[in-house]
Amino acid sequence: MTSWLSGVYGTLTLHLQRIGVPAIGQPFVRYHERGHHLDVEAGLPTAERITPKAEVKLSSLPGGTVATIWHHGAPEEVDAAVEALDAWMEQRGVEPVGAPWAVHHIDPTALPERGSWTTEVIWPFRE
Repeated sequence: MTSWLSGVYGTLTLHLQRIGVPAIGQPFVRYHERGHHLDVEAGLPTAERITPKAEVKLSSLPGGTVATIWHHGAPEEVDAAVEALDAWMEQRGVEPVGAPWAVHHIDPTALPERGSWTTEVIWPFRE
């Protein structure tokens, strides 16, 4: 996953540079379950709509009330943080809304060592 993210973030950064649109936040990755299939979406936030390109698509993250947890370590180990958020929501009787996403607090052009990532996991919910 780390090498895939490195390539995707590099592609996104280059595309934004080419069209003159700066990223305004940290890179993120979102996991969409589709039955027995998992779609992975990675992105960089921008203040304006961008022009899509073959492998660069437009998307948006939902607003609203969210639960958040921080994970320090390899991005492949973030599942424990997602499970903790799921348990937290179940204990409080709230309903998850959509898929969670992870914000990687890193420089996407100089990815840190695998075990030293700082990741914020965010999951919208409703009462």
